[in-house]
Amino acid sequence: KKGILDNIAESAPTAEMHPLAELMKLKQCTTSLALLKMEVPDKDRSIKVNTLKEYLEDICETDKVVVFTQFKTMVNELLKDPEIMKYNPAVITGDVNSQTGKTGISDRQVAVNKFQEDDSCRLFIGTTGACKEGLNLTAGSYMFFLDMEWNNDGQAEDRIYRIGQNKTAYIYYLVCKDTIDEVIYQVTIEKQQMFNSLIDGKGTGASMKTMLKNILEVG
Repeated sequence: KKGILDNIAESAPTAEMHPLAELMKLKQCTTSLALLKMEVPDKDRSIKVNTLKEYLEDICETDKVVVFTQFKTMVNELLKDPEIMKYNPAVITGDVNSQTGKTGISDRQVAVNKFQEDDSCRLFIGTTGACKEGLNLTAGSYMFFLDMEWNNDGQAEDRIYRIGQNKTAYIYYLVCKDTIDEVIYQVTIEKQQMFNSLIDGKGTGASMKTMLKNILEVG
């Protein structure tokens, strides 16, 4: 964070800045320092991965778990970890499928079938971009998001829950305190509140009036 702020402070006013790239670095920092190729001891690379492994140790004895990240490189980092691999994970990243060495819808289904039907497969790991649509991962009872996305449309969450099913689905967002995670989380909450107020009418007259005024003033 300090390095990014220093870069901004030292840049000339005419220099072309890439704010989205800088924000992405901040997101990567909270997910794992390995994504920025920082040389740190394994135990210090990612508090989120350390926390995830603690959860998996307890949950995977009785239930299956789905883990999402937006970074393909983070999936690769997880697959290097023996403590993750012991759960025989199924994987979808949108690239060549790790189970078949090929690409295509059928290969996605291979990973889904493995998670759904193979009792030794206790874990599914995927990227949010590759897993938003067309996947049934209802064998999983728990879902973890390793990073926050600005536009959380809920499609990934729908992978483990279907209307009419009776079992409870537990969804966790791993958020690092005092980081960009908290900012993004707050933005997504506010966006959802705006949606509820406008579409479902879940808002007071005063809040609806203020929201409409703010929308009309944009631009």
